[in-house]
Amino acid sequence: AAAREAAEQAAAAKAGQEAPGESLASRRSELAAFDGLLAAVETFAQDISAAAAQFAAAPVELLSQLEQTCGERAPSMWGQLVPELASQLGKTAEGLRSGARHVQAVQYLIEQSRAQSREVHEAFKARDAAWVPKARCDQRANELRKRFGPNLLLAEKKARLQAKHQADVAFQDRTNEAAKAVNDILERRWAITGAMLWEICRYYMQVFKEMDRLVAGFGGVAQTLVPPPSTESQMVPADSVIASFTGLAGVREWVEKARTAAAEVFA
Repeated sequence: AAAREAAEQAAAAKAGQEAPGESLASRRSELAAFDGLLAAVETFAQDISAAAAQFAAAPVELLSQLEQTCGERAPSMWGQLVPELASQLGKTAEGLRSGARHVQAVQYLIEQSRAQSREVHEAFKARDAAWVPKARCDQRANELRKRFGPNLLLAEKKARLQAKHQADVAFQDRTNEAAKAVNDILERRWAITGAMLWEICRYYMQVFKEMDRLVAGFGGVAQTLVPPPSTESQMVPADSVIASFTGLAGVREWVEKARTAAAEVFA
């Protein structure tokens, strides 16, 4: 009896891997794809948050050293230039922080969607679990129809048929629950995806909304740093290694080329 029961369970388990429902299998694949999208958006949100934090913190040590170095013996312009540079860098960091709420909104949408997705996966697990006893009961009931099947008492036959009915009902209930759960989340996936992308777009809009002013501010600092022609040759002689690398005779020409390149990028 124990060997027979073990054989029945093995057959049911094998049949469980072939639970019917092609439409549900397709929906299950769509759910897996949506899970993958949520994971990709989460990685993106984490990466831009980490990058923004690192970018905002990058100037701290530089400004600290500049404040210590540019003391009383520094040219007078440095007394204004360092605070102005710090101000521009601070505005950049503020712009990055101002977009953080949009990243938080994306993360919230991911968390809510993940919670619903877990419920759907649980519903599928319950359906899979209900298929195993159904397959076993189907097999035992089918034996009753065989010409040379087991010689069973009427009570045993009735018990097998009743068990099959109960297993059929349980499996159908779990199937209905899984279908409703997966349909609900897949019907909402495009709205969720649209909301996440909307927040990402708003993040970039918020971060770069003061870009023109920042470019002008940094441009003012850079212009102050361009040396006059009289000292340019002292900083970068025409025969220096730097000049040979850049193909330029001095700092002023290098700055002009950089400014032209930046204008082309932001045009």
